[in-house]
Amino acid sequence: MKISVIIPTYNPGGYLFECLESVFKQTLNASEYEVLIILNGDQNPYENNIKKFLLGYERVNNIKYFYSSKKGVSIARNIGLDLAIGEYICFVDDDDIVSENFLSELYNVSSPDYVGLCNIFSFHNHPSEMGTEFFVSDYIRYKKRIENADVVGYRRYISYPVAKLYHRDIIKSRRFDTRFTNGEDGLFSRLISDKYKGLRCTSESAVYYVRIRIGSASRSKLSLGKILKDTILLWFVLIKYYFSNPRDYSFKLYAYSILSVLKNSFVLLKNR
Repeated sequence: MKISVIIPTYNPGGYLFECLESVFKQTLNASEYEVLIILNGDQNPYENNIKKFLLGYERVNNIKYFYSSKKGVSIARNIGLDLAIGEYICFVDDDDIVSENFLSELYNVSSPDYVGLCNIFSFHNHPSEMGTEFFVSDYIRYKKRIENADVVGYRRYISYPVAKLYHRDIIKSRRFDTRFTNGEDGLFSRLISDKYKGLRCTSESAVYYVRIRIGSASRSKLSLGKILKDTILLWFVLIKYYFSNPRDYSFKLYAYSILSVLKNSFVLLKNR
């Protein structure tokens, strides 16, 4: 199996099925990738809806559904990582959509030493109405710069797990920290940053479309206490990670990350 696509979902609406349809329509041969759907939190009616939808794809034998009563995207992703059998790992959020050549292009540029990165745009209702609200939408303009940069130079492109393809040896037994509901993506990316040499970009036609959805986990407001607690704990964990392997981790990357946590905290406080 070449690729394991991990899709965590919580109380999903119709957007999940749009996401799945785009993943099932890949130009990569269906026998070369598996799709792991991990429903977490409330089981019904969501499980019934998912299973009913999947009946239309019975001919596809690479779809695996799992349920966990434990809530949290990090918990669901970790379950997916534990169950994945693919040589490469790909994370897709349940409200996003991918182009048909998404997996094939990522596979062609990825290796045990380099993480594949594809183009990325945002949308509200349909990908045809794509915009540049997502902060890395300058992909085409900076493609060569991304590939030639060091880890500090491309740090903002690794702060989220989606739109990429990781060789399983890069991740190994490392997992998302389930204590956090904000900042866990960036923390995970720093944790595995010592296991690869850089990024390799697909053509601009391979696209990961980020749905801008009110109420999604990345846009939900947090309490003052939660923000302050997470900020302090994130600092502590980042420092702990760095000193666990200072020879291979980038000091500059971790220094920037600590400052970024503080900046993000101010943004969250402002938006309360």
